Parts: sequence; C-alpha cells; structure tokens
Amino acid sequence: PVAVFFFASCYDLFYQTPGALTKTEYDANPKQARPTAEEKKASIYQKNFTVGLSNDYHFNSNWQNITAVYGGYTDFTNPGIRVYEKRKEPHFGGRSVFQYRKESGGNKYQLNAGLEAQKGFFNTKNYSNKSGAVDTLQSDDDINTWLYTLFVQSDITIKNGWTLIAGASLNKSSVTFTRLSKRPVIDQEITYKNKIAPRIAILKKLSSTISTYISAARGFSNPTTAELLRSNGTLGTSLQPGDGLDYEFGVRGTVCNNKLRFDINTFSFQLKNTIVQRIDTAGVFFFTNAGATKQRGVEANVIYQIIDQPTSFVSNLRTWISYTYHDFHYKDFKQVNNDFSGKQLPGVAPQTIVAGLDFSSVRGWYSNITYTYSDAIQLNDANTDKAGSYNLLGLRAGCKKINIAKLQLEIFGGVDNIFNTKYSLGNDINAAVGRYYNAAPSINYYAGISV
Repeated sequence: PVAVFFFASCYDLFYQTPGALTKTEYDANPKQARPTAEEKKASIYQKNFTVGLSNDYHFNSNWQNITAVYGGYTDFTNPGIRVYEKRKEPHFGGRSVFQYRKESGGNKYQLNAGLEAQKGFFNTKNYSNKSGAVDTLQSDDDINTWLYTLFVQSDITIKNGWTLIAGASLNKSSVTFTRLSKRPVIDQEITYKNKIAPRIAILKKLSSTISTYISAARGFSNPTTAELLRSNGTLGTSLQPGDGLDYEFGVRGTVCNNKLRFDINTFSFQLKNTIVQRIDTAGVFFFTNAGATKQRGVEANVIYQIIDQPTSFVSNLRTWISYTYHDFHYKDFKQVNNDFSGKQLPGVAPQTIVAGLDFSSVRGWYSNITYTYSDAIQLNDANTDKAGSYNLLGLRAGCKKINIAKLQLEIFGGVDNIFNTKYSLGNDINAAVGRYYNAAPSINYYAGISV
C-alpha cells in the first residue's frame, strides 16, 4: 500500500516594529514607539510560499519507508531602525526514513534509520534607511547553507515491561558568505564538522497504567544564519556551536480508572558555549558564546477527565494544568571584567503555570478557557533588571458541525488577555541602555471560519 500526500502553504504578512522601550518609557506609555522607529517606518513585510510531497510506502508487514521533500521561497523586507534590509530565500530539503518492525515471543523490535538534508540559496542586501525608503547600499551578500543529518534508532520492548531505546545522529553543516558589494568579491566559509549525538533511554512499566523512564543524551546546536550574520551586515565568524549533555527522569501514567493522566519529568542539562543575544548602543543585534550554563528543572502535566460521554449533550469535559520550574544559571561565564558565574540565565521564567477547562458537546459546540501565569524574568546577564510577572486569561468558543451542501464548516471566536494585563513579551535581552521592553497586546479579540 502507498499513501501520497501533497501540501502547500502561503502567507503575506505585514506588521510594524516599534522598537523596544526603556523602563521609563514603558511605564509612561507602553503604546509608544521609539522616535527613530516612526521616523524610519520600522516594519516587517514577509511573503512565503512552500510546497511539498510526502510518500508512505509499505514494502511488506515489516518494512516501511516515509519520504518527504519540500521547496520554498521567502521574500523578506525589513525597514529597520538602523538599516533597510531586503532578503530573498529560496530553499529546499527532504527526509527519508526506513522503518523495520517485528514481534516475536511477546517482544517487539523496531529500527528507524534515515537521512535529512536542507539547502538554501539566500541573498541579503542592507541599505541605509532614509525615512522608510531604500538609500545607499551598505552590503550585498549571497549566503549558501547546507545541512545534513544521518540518524538511527533502535527500540526493543520486552514482554516483562522493559523498553530499551538507543540512537545516534551524525550531523554536518556549512555556511558560505559571498560579499558581492566588495571588490574583489570576498568568500567566507564556516563549516561545522561531523558530530555524533548519541541518546539512550530505558522505560519500565510499574503497572498496566504507570511507567517510569530515564534517559541520557548528548547534543549540540550549530549557530543559525541569523545568529552568524549581525544586523549591521558583519559576520560573526567566531561563534561556536552550543554543546550539551542532558539527563532526564520521569513518571507517566493514568489512575482513577483512567480519569487522571499525569506526566512528570525532571532534567539536568549542562550546556557549554551557550549562544546568547547582545544588542549594542547602535541597535545592532549580534550573538556570542557565553561559557557554560547549568539548567535544571521539573515539568509536569496533569489532566482530569470529568465527563467522557460521546453520545451525551456534554460529551467531553476536562480540566488540566501544566507546571514548569526552571533553575537556569551561568556556571562559568566571564566577559572582559564582568563575572556572571552563578547569575540567573536571562529570558527564562523560573516558574510558569498554564491551566484550562475544555468543554465539547455531541452537537459540535465547544469552548476552551485558558489561564497562564509567568514569573518575572531577568533581562540581562548581570541580573540588574527584570520584566515583571503576569497573569493572563483567554477564552475560545465555536461550533465544528455546521454542514452546508457538501461543506463542513467550523466557526470560532475568542478573546485574549481578558484581565487587560500590562506585560512585556519578547523582551530584547541584554539590550544597551535598558531598551528591553516590548509591550504585549492588551485585551484583544479574534474570530474565524474553517472550511
């Protein structure tokens, strides 16, 4: 049997970028923009078109292959506070996975192996921004990116309740920058050599509904093109991949006649060469490696099914809560004369809570109530400035079963930030002169239809 899927998406976005505010500006009027943002007509224009094809082929009862390929094009224009950027991004890629499954003597065996590759041919031009219009050309770069990953994973489930998982991936990437605006033309190539990322995990069923697991994995994160290329057009060739070692332990399962589901996970993550953001006094965004960080935490999710009656008017009613605790600190990070060792990692909330109540009826009506709490977060490496904590409440309601002729429609609407909370989101971490704050929307509404 063969299953073939075709997918396509396109979008055309425009939004203004008023620029981050200082605390004084944010407290006085969070709706204001930086004066230079209005003068430069700072905004984002972004168009994208992506198409792809996925094929699922079963050779026999044991062997299967899933292959997907895609191609895309992005047109990005950004009249910014400092420069006017124009970027063209054609890109394509694919992934092919072979899977082998077998059962024998009550044991289950599964092997996955495959390849993923991506290629991009980008061009980016930076101009002087003269009152929101293109002015003098500052830089013209062709950027060619190449990434591939080979991976394999084996899963063995033994009938006495043990599951063993072992896998690894081999990764390589390279980026070539060609500066066309200089004579002679300058090529700079950055290659991140093959690295093996192994992972091993063990799961044990404690009962028919409860399991516990432990895992260890080593991984890394290569700098992205956006992190390598500073917003003023210069290249950060010294940026290195982040390299981490992660240990996890968790328990998951169901109790109370399967009405209560839970998943609790604890982790300890040691990261070297952490990639962090900087913004200088001229508004130039750039990234740098920040020594070692120690990241520990707990993540928990609990769901309680109050009603589960598919044929009743109230067919489903459940409540749920997710909780995270993140103790993220610099382990060893010194920058010039500043020692940030032991400081809290900026941009990460120590605690967050997301909870909700979901309702649906046999006639297609539904509603979702969602509550969010976030702790205050540090805004710089020195931990001298914080963005405050906040509470949010949202509501969405709609109907899924509206049939007109051969069409099935869903209509929906909702409201976000019902409390009309004032808070900053997407903060500019480590921004010069304290320009951290990006005011989030106050109470707002939306509606839509799905065909």
